[in-house]
Amino acid sequence: MKLSFLCILLNESLKAKSSNIIQRCVNLSSIKIYKELDLTSSSCAGPIGELSSVVDELNPGEAVKVILGDEATVKDIKTWISRRKLKLIQESKEGNKFVLLVGK
Repeated sequence: MKLSFLCILLNESLKAKSSNIIQRCVNLSSIKIYKELDLTSSSCAGPIGELSSVVDELNPGEAVKVILGDEATVKDIKTWISRRKLKLIQESKEGNKFVLLVGK
């Protein structure tokens, strides 16, 4: 899978009413897709369990492409990514499916 250069603008709110815009650039061509997981038919703890075992196998520079079917599961996965101190490299929507690129 060939990936291109991606820049993400993040709006990081600070205390009070001020905010900063942070630009985080990721060279996606240096990321290798280790595995693709289609978890559109999974729910509850299923997607996290399946993703967890694959993420443990990742080496630096590798990522897992995760395809999900609903926003609630996306939210659960994003919370899990944060707790595990992993990286959400890319997030997109393709039709009615949600695609996350997760790395170490």
